[in-house]
Amino acid sequence: MAKTADLNDGGLVELFVFGRFHACAGYEGAVDEALHDVVGSSREEAGCLGIHAFRSTRDPQLFYIHRNSRGFASHRAIHRTNGAAD
Repeated sequence: MAKTADLNDGGLVELFVFGRFHACAGYEGAVDEALHDVVGSSREEAGCLGIHAFRSTRDPQLFYIHRNSRGFASHRAIHRTNGAAD
C-alpha cells in the first residue's frame, strides 16, 4: 500500500503503478524495446523512486511495468505518455 503525506500541508503522495501490456502477435520485440526505452528515460525524471519492466515467463506477449514515484503529474506531462495515461 502506498505511503501518503498530509495533502493539506502540500505533501506529495507516493504512488505505486503496475502496468500490464499484452503485445499483438509479431510485435513482442517492438513492445519489449519500447518499454525498456521508456523505463530508461523515466528513471531520470524528477519524482521517480524506481521503475522496472518485466516480461512474462509463461506468455511471451505479456509485459509488466512497476513504477514507484512521488506524484504522477510530471511523468504524465511528458509527450510519450500523453493519451496513454487517460
